[in-house]
Amino acid sequence: MSQDKADIVQRYIETLWGDKDVNIIDELFSPLAVIESPLLKAVGLSGKRSVSQTWFEAFPRGEAIIDKLISSHDMVVSTWRSGGIHENIFHGVEPTGKQMFFQGTSCYRFEGSKVVQYYATVNLSEIGKTNHSPNSIEAKTKGSLEIIQTLRNMNSAGLTYREVECLSLWALGFSSKKSAQLLSISVSTIEAHKSNIKSKLNIYSKSQLFEYLRAGGYFGLLSTFAHDRFGKIGL
Repeated sequence: MSQDKADIVQRYIETLWGDKDVNIIDELFSPLAVIESPLLKAVGLSGKRSVSQTWFEAFPRGEAIIDKLISSHDMVVSTWRSGGIHENIFHGVEPTGKQMFFQGTSCYRFEGSKVVQYYATVNLSEIGKTNHSPNSIEAKTKGSLEIIQTLRNMNSAGLTYREVECLSLWALGFSSKKSAQLLSISVSTIEAHKSNIKSKLNIYSKSQLFEYLRAGGYFGLLSTFAHDRFGKIGL
C-alpha cells in the first residue's frame, strides 16, 4: 500500500514539473493540507499552488529529477534535484539569466488517498549568491531549516513549524503572553503548542526541556532561528 503512495507521488512530481500542470495539486492534496516550504507556510490548495507557480514563473523551462522515493505507512519522502535558467523574479531576487541548480527533500503525509501535510527543504545557496545582503533568502531560511530538520530527525513525531517557533521563544525565556504577542495568536494557543511539544519530546517540565535542549546542542540553533524569525527582541 505504501508503494502505491510512492507511485502516486512520482506521477504527481513528473506531471507537475513535466507539464507545469498545477491542477494535479487538487487531485493529490487535501483542501486543508498544511504546507511548509522555504517559500511559504500556508494551509490549503492555494498555498501549494502558489509555491509551484513561484518556481515555474522564475524558471519557466525548469526541470526536476527524482533521486529517491522512500515510503512507509502514511509517509512518502522524495529527494530531488531541479535546474533551470533564472528568467523572472524569484522571491524578491531579480532574474540573473543564469542556469541554477537546487537540491531538496519533500515529505508527503497521507490520510487515505490525500496528502494532509507537506514539508519541504531546499538548498537555496545558489540563488542566495545573487544577493549577499543579510536579508537574502539564504539568510532568512537557514536557521529555520536547520532547526526543523534537526528536530525532525531526532524525533519521529516531528515538530510543526509553528511548534518550532513556540519552542524557540520558550527556550529563550519568553512568557506565553509575550510569545502570543510576537506570533499574533492567543495565549491559550501558545499553551496548546507547548503541550504538544512536551508530548512529542516526552518532557514534562521546563527543567527537562532545558536538559533535552542542552544535551542535544539545540540552544544555539534555537537562538539563531529566533533572531532570524523575529529580529531583535527583548524579554
